[in-house]
Amino acid sequence: LPKEIRRSGTMTVRLEAACRSPLLRLIDRFPKNARVPSRSLNYRHAFHVGNFGDVLKHSVLVAVLRHMHRKDTPMMLLDTHSSRGMFELTSKEAARSPEHLQGISKLMAWRLAATTRGEPIPQACQEYLEWM
Repeated sequence: LPKEIRRSGTMTVRLEAACRSPLLRLIDRFPKNARVPSRSLNYRHAFHVGNFGDVLKHSVLVAVLRHMHRKDTPMMLLDTHSSRGMFELTSKEAARSPEHLQGISKLMAWRLAATTRGEPIPQACQEYLEWM
């Protein structure tokens, strides 16, 4: 890639600065022979299952897969960051950090209330909940 991008002939953006994350810029400040402290990330999805981010990510994924499935050509999906796939919202881990109350549980409660009142459910929400 070139070192610079020119837009409208007036503004020049240096790719090296624009594309680097704040963490990388912070690491660049360390002397070259200094050890950068390494912190391992201890993330277990069972503690965060069904949160708002899960609902958003998976509902978009379902919509994209439904759209891609309209084509007659074969398709392969490979999830490189999946976890075990099935989680209980009543588990000890989920109870410790009940993020699902603002995510999937809230969506399921909304669907139940809307169905009871006879209100239509958007197709994307319905398809997502059918896959869950």
